[in-house]
Amino acid sequence: MEGYGQFCPVAQAAEVLTERWTPLVIRELALTGSKRFNDIQRGVPLMSSSLLTKRLRQLEQAGLLERRAANTVWDLTITKADLDYPAVVIITPASVREAAARTAQGQPAGR
Repeated sequence: MEGYGQFCPVAQAAEVLTERWTPLVIRELALTGSKRFNDIQRGVPLMSSSLLTKRLRQLEQAGLLERRAANTVWDLTITKADLDYPAVVIITPASVREAAARTAQGQPAGR
C-alpha cells in the first residue's frame, strides 16, 4: 500500500482504513468477533480470498492486527485509547446502535 507521505495522524489512518473492503474487515473483527480467516470471509462474502489476505496483511503491517496461534487467528491490536479519535467516536456509537437494532430484528449486524 503506497501512502501519500502525510504526517497528520488522521491522514495516516485514512490511508489504511479507507482502502476498499477494509472497513468491513475491521467490522468483522471488532463487532462480530470473527478471528479466523474463514469466519472473516463469511462476513464479507463478496470479497475474494486473495483480497482478504492482502487486506489482513496490510492491517498487520499497519499495526492494527496481529496473527496468533500458528498464524490462524487474527486479533485486533486497537486499544480503547486508539478508539478515542473524534472520527471513530462519532461513527462507532451510531454503528453499534444500528448493529444492535438489526440483531434485535433477527437481521445480520452490519450487512
